[in-house]
Amino acid sequence: MKKILSKSLVLAFAGTFLLAGTASANLYQEVYASGTNQDLVVTEGLQAVFNFDFSAIGGYSYVSDGVNTVQGPYLPTVDETTFDPLANYNIANVMLSFKFADYDWGSDNPGESVKIKVTGENPNPVVLFDDYVDIGADYLFSFDLDPTYLTDGKLQTVALALSEPQFNNDFRVKKATLEMNASPVPEPATMFLLGTGLAGLAGISRKKKAART
Repeated sequence: MKKILSKSLVLAFAGTFLLAGTASANLYQEVYASGTNQDLVVTEGLQAVFNFDFSAIGGYSYVSDGVNTVQGPYLPTVDETTFDPLANYNIANVMLSFKFADYDWGSDNPGESVKIKVTGENPNPVVLFDDYVDIGADYLFSFDLDPTYLTDGKLQTVALALSEPQFNNDFRVKKATLEMNASPVPEPATMFLLGTGLAGLAGISRKKKAART
């Protein structure tokens, strides 16, 4: 009886710890931050492109005129590689954020105008965000994204400098960050292990009650 109890307890506790481990949310983060030659300067007609990839080394950023690369490419400052696109996740939330700065440092600049376009690739390219953003005094901009299109761990973002007749519309991208909170879904084997241990404990409990009576 003691051996059976010991084995059942081991199964129950092992299943519980495995289940708790898979249920905890993980933070996946990839960052492009200003550093040596990595202040992406975007003047009218140019665009800063960020290819985020949580699953492998190889995300990159660059400035393009729509055809050719005019600055970069650069690797991420923080390169997330631990996301497994073949696993099943519960994705709680996805946030994309930018920190911009003036390029010409004009004190009377009314604020730069940026068009931001975000594209997900799961399973085919889908535009998640495509709108104009007026950069305020703090030059910070962030928004939540639909997590459905990040299950492959990849996302492309384009920040475009629009033509403005009243002022020189140019800016620098100081930082671009993609964050995702996600927890792996427990596998059937884990659930079976937990269920087996609990069932064993329940059976032992019933036997003890029967012995007493």
